[in-house]
Amino acid sequence: MLNLRFLCMGMALFCFCLGGCDKPQEVKNSKKDGNDAHAHDDGHDHSHDDHADHDGDAEEGKLGPLGPNGGHQIPFDSDDMNAEWVHYNDNDIIRVVILDPSGKENRPIKADSVTIRRTKGNDEGFALTAENPDENGATDKYMLDDKNLAIAMVLGVTVEVKMDGKTYSGKIPPHEPHSH
Repeated sequence: MLNLRFLCMGMALFCFCLGGCDKPQEVKNSKKDGNDAHAHDDGHDHSHDDHADHDGDAEEGKLGPLGPNGGHQIPFDSDDMNAEWVHYNDNDIIRVVILDPSGKENRPIKADSVTIRRTKGNDEGFALTAENPDENGATDKYMLDDKNLAIAMVLGVTVEVKMDGKTYSGKIPPHEPHSH
């Protein structure tokens, strides 16, 4: 009887080793400002098919390349403006971070306004708020916590930055929502 027990345990161990185990992959969190950011630490489990191989094309369903803050860059209509957008999974915060022309470093500006508009349906505008502006009113981060904006983002939007009498415009195409 004892030999039968050892034989069964041995067979079970053999089958386990032969088949391997499907250990759940640990998901890395990229904490930015206390939130789970839309960052790409490659510990997450979603397809990058909607990311256009990060080549920056703003085709339908293709997102721009990654920026230094973990979001996707926004292709603007001017070489003077560069930014990225970040979405947090555990809330409805959308953040637009202004970048230098190379797209590698944050660049504080004093914007008259930063607005995100729907590209389909009504062109309802969502006004983003400057985060932690300095004594001159300049900041590199603009944000809004709004469920309707979070929904609109996946349907396609236009980001407008008004500064020094000029409007810079960039499009975020319709895309699949991310699950990080």
